[in-house]
Amino acid sequence: MCNIAFITREVDYHQYTAGPKIGKDIIKACQKMGICVVYLEGKGIKYFLSLAKLRLEDIDHVLLSYPNVPSMRYGGLCAFIKNFLEINLIYAKKKQFRSKVILLVRDLPIEQGNMMGLRIAPGSRWLERLLFSISDIIGVMNQGMEEMISQYYSAVKAKSVHYKFPPYFDSVIRKDARLERPIQVAFVGDLLEYRLRGVINSINEVYEIQYNFYGPNGEWLRKLGRSDIRYAGVYPPEEIGKIINRENHVALLLYDPKNEKITRYMSMAVTSKFMTYVFSGLPIITYSRYKNIAKMIRDYNLGWIFDEPSQIPSILSELDENSYYNVTKSVIKFAESIVAEDYFGRFINASLNKLSCGKEKIK
Repeated sequence: MCNIAFITREVDYHQYTAGPKIGKDIIKACQKMGICVVYLEGKGIKYFLSLAKLRLEDIDHVLLSYPNVPSMRYGGLCAFIKNFLEINLIYAKKKQFRSKVILLVRDLPIEQGNMMGLRIAPGSRWLERLLFSISDIIGVMNQGMEEMISQYYSAVKAKSVHYKFPPYFDSVIRKDARLERPIQVAFVGDLLEYRLRGVINSINEVYEIQYNFYGPNGEWLRKLGRSDIRYAGVYPPEEIGKIINRENHVALLLYDPKNEKITRYMSMAVTSKFMTYVFSGLPIITYSRYKNIAKMIRDYNLGWIFDEPSQIPSILSELDENSYYNVTKSVIKFAESIVAEDYFGRFINASLNKLSCGKEKIK
């Protein structure tokens, strides 16, 4: 068996985000496969000391999850120094112990930061290219992510292994297929006004449809004076699936449609929001320009696609119970297939085979 260790740092499990849940689920998937999980302790200088002291004797392969170890911090010079130190420490460890690096790219933090209007630390792109260059395998979610990376790191094509979906451990919640009016539509996420205002403005008010928003920073929604918009509050991740399943018929996956940076990013992404919706048993309605997610929704009959947000009310108003029932069945089947297919295990074994480990696999 090829010796492999997953190097990670403690995941902050915020009560309202699905991203850290996926981080914890990667740890669970590694433990399930018998992969050694090594935690880097502390924050600030203690974290960097922990990384500097890391010993990798007898470890042939190191699995890293990006962004986690390493991170890609936002900000100014201080963020650059931390990013520089972290990635160069990883480089030094690779050279010292001659371990091969398998980099699981969960997200593209520079593109995500640009999308959210955050301050990208100087030198971030150079450091990210360095990270990719020292990685022997680059795990990408799909062809869209590979193409986005290839725009500034052409060697990704030779190193890439697709993993399709991150590991996600949760029970699939079955949805009652009764379709009552008004149709209840869930939106889950961080509800900061500057990020959500474009979504609200793009949705026409129709009495047959009620939009329910779940997550932090949503108090401003209560001041809009729109009867079709309800701020439902904040729920921990272990409860949110059951809550939105019980209170809604459909889930909305939409960001500001006028923000081209978001649309470009979403053309390749499979977001944690998508995973939350699917495992909650809710059909999804989303934007046609989110190409990867829109293709999955079409291919697996997971919901409905609109070309303009103004079409949402007419699409949902025309739903009938029979078609809605068929879509809910497809959503359940799709979620169960994600669990059954074990995409993470396939990714690890494909990576080891690509690194010339022959027939040795992790069972």
